[in-house]
Amino acid sequence: MRTRQADRIRVVVFLLVPFLAVAVQVAEGQEPQKSQAVYVLRPHDKSVALPDKLGGLPVKIVDAIPDPPAARSEPLRPEELRAALTPSPELQMTAKDRKRLVEINRSLSMIRKSGAPAAAAPLCGNHEVIGTVLPGVPLQPSDTVGTWVTMPIAENGIQGLSGTLFTTFSNIAAQTLEVIGNYGTGNEALLSVFDWSCVDGKQGYSVANPSCDSDHPWFGKSQGDIPSHYKFYYWDCCKWQKAFALANKSSYVHFVVNLPFPGGQIVVTGYLNEAKILNWDTLKWDTYYSRIFQDRDLQPPRPWGPTAFLEFVSNSGCPDVPRLGFREVRFLSPGAPWTLAVPANTTMRFDLPDNYRYCLFDPNHTWCVCPK
Repeated sequence: MRTRQADRIRVVVFLLVPFLAVAVQVAEGQEPQKSQAVYVLRPHDKSVALPDKLGGLPVKIVDAIPDPPAARSEPLRPEELRAALTPSPELQMTAKDRKRLVEINRSLSMIRKSGAPAAAAPLCGNHEVIGTVLPGVPLQPSDTVGTWVTMPIAENGIQGLSGTLFTTFSNIAAQTLEVIGNYGTGNEALLSVFDWSCVDGKQGYSVANPSCDSDHPWFGKSQGDIPSHYKFYYWDCCKWQKAFALANKSSYVHFVVNLPFPGGQIVVTGYLNEAKILNWDTLKWDTYYSRIFQDRDLQPPRPWGPTAFLEFVSNSGCPDVPRLGFREVRFLSPGAPWTLAVPANTTMRFDLPDNYRYCLFDPNHTWCVCPK
């Protein structure tokens, strides 16, 4: 009886998380801040001349990207829970973003459908995929796992694309996030998040997407509306390429809640899905999206694994894909530090037609797609 009562209290307290966590009113559609400088990551190649200006703005040189925070063992304090759950107002969705993500969700089953034979669709009309694959392992309930990447972007969209193209990455948790560079017809370019804890019906709460469920698993914002202090440039062997630094974590968390009666204290446990984006002004990882939920499965219920992929479905032949992919892929395994993806710990998947190839290839953490 004591255990059953404790479980009831745990559930009731977990349902109070929205009231415990949200202490600020999140503004929707705030105008992006205008930066007075652009950030450039210092190239490894010392022969590359560093620019004084890019896009008419002075350049600030950054020597290295800091790792995101790893796993933690101590309980979350209330202010830490608020910070983890509450994105900055300038990173919130607009009504236009929400409308487009509803449309994307309607077509999701078609976009992710990969079982049709090649003869059933025109060239590049199937689900075409290339990417880095990390073998998944069963997790313990208290494990924290993650992936972080530097993702080149095309914030003005892909000229002539008719269909959908994703650059997406996840982690090895069962109810992971997919953080996605999301491109579509009409020069559409979003940075979006697809949350599998919502699809799988896990009870929880998200400030960024309070209606998150199997019909509303998306969060996203136009790349062009994301403030410039979340973007940087790196040298991709030929030109200065604009990119995001992004992290994707599934963390075991616990926090202490004081109840309004003598000795009333309970430790509440759960799982925190977080998409983080590096703020180059502060070199801190800010919350882009997060959701706290219960009962993460120990093994993924789906056949695909933790990945950093580029995938697309085209309605009008093979698109002229810009140099999109990943500059850097690192992963966080249980009890280990952030680790660079290399051939010894990951594999590469290439399911694109023959008219594409890898370029800028440094297996398995730096690659993009190029036409032959």
